[in-house]
Amino acid sequence: MVRPRMTNLLFGLAFFLAGTWVWFETRNFPTLRDGHPGPALFPGLLAIALATCGVAVLLHGLAQPARLVAEFRSFGLQGHGLLRVGLVVLLGLLYPLFHRQIGFVPSSAALIFGVTILLRAKWWVAAIVTVTSTWVIYLAFTRLLGVPL
Repeated sequence: MVRPRMTNLLFGLAFFLAGTWVWFETRNFPTLRDGHPGPALFPGLLAIALATCGVAVLLHGLAQPARLVAEFRSFGLQGHGLLRVGLVVLLGLLYPLFHRQIGFVPSSAALIFGVTILLRAKWWVAAIVTVTSTWVIYLAFTRLLGVPL
């Protein structure tokens, strides 16, 4: 059974909290002289966008309160759903441990492929998403942002 209202409520709250947390963390980044944007600019903008999208998704989830209450009462993760959530969290926790040892590209690719497979994508779709996403992320960080990997 599809629960779009409950899903919107949960993801909206998660996006809002993540955006708020990132924004508070970036406030302590150093500032540059002469009004030039510092290292907090890009993550701060993303945090504001994430929190704003979270509020929009939350409001969409709250659009029909009676339906939301009915979905909330029937909500529950069963069997494989709970296992998938746990495995996604595990992959997210393992990423920082391995990206320094095996490198950014292989660890990012493994994370993206694992999450895509856990989301029940076909293996060839997961492979295409993995290659494309890893390549775009790599180019964005190395070429566009100038971050050494």
